Amino acid sequence: MPTAPGAPAIAMVSYNATPDRGSDTAVGDEQARHVAELAAGLSALGFAVTTFTRRASRREPERSTSPGGGTVVRLTAGPVRPLNTAELLTHLGEFTDRLTTHLRSGGFAAAHAHHWTSGVAAALAARSLPTRVLVTHHAFAGAGRGEHAPLERRVALTADRVLATSAAEVDHLVGLGVPRTSVSVVPGGVDIGVFTIPDGQPHAKTGQLLVAPAPLVRGQGVDTAIAVLPRLPDVRLVVAGHGPDETRLRAAAARLGVLDRVRFTGAVTRAELAELFRAADLVLRGPAQDPHGALALQASACGAPVLASPVGALADVVVDGITGRHVRPGSAAALHAALRDLLADPHRLAGMGLAGADRAASRYSWARVAAEVSRAYRGPAEHPTEAALGTGTTAEPAAEESCP
Repeated sequence: MPTAPGAPAIAMVSYNATPDRGSDTAVGDEQARHVAELAAGLSALGFAVTTFTRRASRREPERSTSPGGGTVVRLTAGPVRPLNTAELLTHLGEFTDRLTTHLRSGGFAAAHAHHWTSGVAAALAARSLPTRVLVTHHAFAGAGRGEHAPLERRVALTADRVLATSAAEVDHLVGLGVPRTSVSVVPGGVDIGVFTIPDGQPHAKTGQLLVAPAPLVRGQGVDTAIAVLPRLPDVRLVVAGHGPDETRLRAAAARLGVLDRVRFTGAVTRAELAELFRAADLVLRGPAQDPHGALALQASACGAPVLASPVGALADVVVDGITGRHVRPGSAAALHAALRDLLADPHRLAGMGLAGADRAASRYSWARVAAEVSRAYRGPAEHPTEAALGTGTTAEPAAEESCP
């Protein structure tokens, strides 16, 4: 929708991931799609949204209009190509300088940073402005682990408000010393225009079909899904996604004698993934960590019960015993027991699927998520000193407040 004159101006900052709502890749960068969908939702509410990201390709214009509304500004910081993590950190200062110029001239009411690198840039760029700074981390190095963990903590302490995507993330933030009253819980959303049950009627199931959507890298639980197949002779598995681990996973299926019952789709579009979810008896999401829960949420929206690791956002997205089951990650025995129990009870599966679809549409639509985020944008901005983001210093806690 067109932005009304005088609409509040919001700066989205996504340094490490280029938002692209027009991308049709189904299994990929959840942060990029989260930022793009949130910007579209806020634009629909009448906000003037400008998303600042790093220009990673010369084919990308420096400025463009997002398909969902709002403007995307791609700032040159370092070589105009995709960069690895070390290279991104090297050029973060250049990005911050360019962002500062835009924030000083843009009259932004709030700057919403996505990922800690964006949080560093936003906090420094807005330090002398009446611009409220918020941060969504999307992922952490882990409790006390990783060379960037101290900066993650400082970014959280420096922000006026932290938007956590799950209860597990709140616990992590509180463990870092962030006051609970400085944190709002706002989950990621789902595009219910794509991921839905057409006409409210679930697909007829064609057999015992499992779907495991995942980027094919280690730690996603696909190994465990393959490992249970020898004990479930009538079950077929579709692995939806692509990545460097596909060759190893194919070899594992061949060793177990189940390769003829496993289909690897490679890269799939969102529409193709939605069709797979609608056909599935169960969807498996067994990663060691998942800060977004996006794939499980999309499956639920399509009426598929989900067996999920109770980690990260998955513990919130999948309601144990209602919209699916929680299964210990990496445990073939636990997964086999849950599958054997649920596949023997199609009526229970159908009830779980309908409950999941109803919950996804009512709780996780991007319209609702955007409305909740917009409420967090309200309030006075208070900025700890620039030194709070430097080495060897401690940030003051963000102002304690209640989010309306």
